[in-house]
Amino acid sequence: ALLQVKHTKLAGDTEEDGKGTENLVWGFAIFYGGLLQVIAGIAEIRRNNIFGFTAFTSYGGFWLSVGTAHIVALLATDFHSVTFSPKAMQAMLVLMGIFTATMWVCTFKMNKTICLLFFLLASTFFLLAGGVENEDVDVAAGWVGMATAATAYWLGAVEIINDIVGGGKELIPLGSFKRNEFKATGGTNVPGRVHGVAHRQVLKDTRMDHLRRATVVMPRGSIPNKHIEVPTAE
Repeated sequence: ALLQVKHTKLAGDTEEDGKGTENLVWGFAIFYGGLLQVIAGIAEIRRNNIFGFTAFTSYGGFWLSVGTAHIVALLATDFHSVTFSPKAMQAMLVLMGIFTATMWVCTFKMNKTICLLFFLLASTFFLLAGGVENEDVDVAAGWVGMATAATAYWLGAVEIINDIVGGGKELIPLGSFKRNEFKATGGTNVPGRVHGVAHRQVLKDTRMDHLRRATVVMPRGSIPNKHIEVPTAE
């Protein structure tokens, strides 16, 4: 969102205004957009959330790479001699757009909010690629990027509220796809992991929950240990 202030010209129309915004963005991008996202992605492994792991680590790596490249350029002795190839920038953004579009296809098995988020993010990458050589497209990319950031903020806020305040229940709906709803899981289905909702909470009071509770579990120590004699070679 902070970088889109430059693309939308909200920070000002002059080149100096744009440079001033960029100088502030790159440190923020390395630590908040990069390092913290990688840490969050690693933490998603404990939740068995492969989608979250892939998304967070990939975008975290992207921001770490872009931020580092620009900071190295700023620290260069002769800054004006350090340039980035426009074609290379376009290629990088297009590749990230393709990756995001692939992730977007997966979100149709999740919820409508995260589906919208990845659609907007993929659109932002493709528009930014076109905006490398076209100022009008760059401005459009900035506004789509602002919409992407707003959707991401909303998704994060709702997931935290549902998890902490609602105790895993969906107090604020994120929108579910009807074709993904199965009675066995209480009307919610996400492959591998329900995003932001505990597995047992999703199955609570459903047929699968009753089957789980009805399963006979042998208490520890109920099976007598038998002494087994192992023959030895004489």
